[in-house]
Amino acid sequence: MKKLIVALLSVIIVNCYAQKPTTSEEYTYFTKGYKSQVEAGIGVKAGYKLVDFGQHHDGSKTLNLSGVIRDGETKPCGLLLEYKNGKDHVYLLCPTSDSDQWDNYAGSLKVFGPELGWADYYIHKLMMSYVVR
Repeated sequence: MKKLIVALLSVIIVNCYAQKPTTSEEYTYFTKGYKSQVEAGIGVKAGYKLVDFGQHHDGSKTLNLSGVIRDGETKPCGLLLEYKNGKDHVYLLCPTSDSDQWDNYAGSLKVFGPELGWADYYIHKLMMSYVVR
């Protein structure tokens, strides 16, 4: 049920601000390849920029939220979630509502484990703080 609520609220917010659907290539890059590029000091690949939507720290847990913007566009094609908790450090990409990547995103939420409620609260709080700017 928590995953359904996270997914539905994310769909509504991303749909309001997105342009073209998140592609499977974008989803794979930001959930798998991006981390190795950051660790190598390379940063985001050409054709994209990240816009900081905010972050939250709570003890050993950190959640960073960024909009993924394609060159030449003004709205995000996804929301990049960076989650750190001790040794765990993962990147998740919340796709646009019309993307075929939602099953992948829903499955990726398991990284939060029992912290899903915590993550859900701060993901949506950070998204809404960006929306009302």
